[in-house]
Amino acid sequence: MAGAAGIRDAWVRKQGGVQKQGGQLTDQQDARALTGEVLRSPDMSPAKCAGACVGYPWFGLEYGTQCFCGLHLGSSSENVRGYECAMECGGDSDAPCGDADRLNVYFNPNVRHIKNPKSVGNYSAKGCFTDSQSTRSLSDGVLRRDDMSIERCATFCEDFSFFGLEYGSQCFCGNSLSGKEVSENQCGMLCTGNESQRCGSADRLTVYSLNQKGDQASEKKKVSADLKDEIIAMFRIGKLKFRSALRMTRSRWAGPT
Repeated sequence: MAGAAGIRDAWVRKQGGVQKQGGQLTDQQDARALTGEVLRSPDMSPAKCAGACVGYPWFGLEYGTQCFCGLHLGSSSENVRGYECAMECGGDSDAPCGDADRLNVYFNPNVRHIKNPKSVGNYSAKGCFTDSQSTRSLSDGVLRRDDMSIERCATFCEDFSFFGLEYGSQCFCGNSLSGKEVSENQCGMLCTGNESQRCGSADRLTVYSLNQKGDQASEKKKVSADLKDEIIAMFRIGKLKFRSALRMTRSRWAGPT
């Protein structure tokens, strides 16, 4: 049975002050079940992971020392039997912390749903896109801050057609967008400067594009600047021609010396 399809309806019980989901899931490095914050610690425990994932409705423990947070469960994850997720937690020998590519998953139904604004200034939400360090989907500007938000990134990229947020604290700008559009759930990391917003994930960009009105305003601004430069150039040319004509006139009136 697919994890994302069936796990929400499974039984839930209290454990250690958090809501424990009665299920275990497969996980993959290239297709994570949970795409939010990641914490690795030798003294990992369910309580420690819950503390690291405040603001996320889902968290999971893997391989004894790893903690993953998420706004959604990845659709490719599958339920597995409990004995496949029986590795002891590094900081709590009485609690299981998954195994290799296996997650013990917890769910907190009290966490609010996170939904990004559809528009910010002259930009409109475009979706979640792939990215990589070797081939950036947006390559004309970059900003990294611990207080990142969608609004901050939009301001930084105001002279570009696109901006995108990645891994919670990174902002990228560009006039062209490469990369592939993927499910919005893959952009599941909260912004470091506003935990009510999503800011992409690892190799995933939350992208906004300049809307038509913004395009027109930008083009008008460009035309105005070009026109100003042209007027200045014409004035200078005219001034040079006037000076040249004046010199010729003076030379004629002065006659031969």
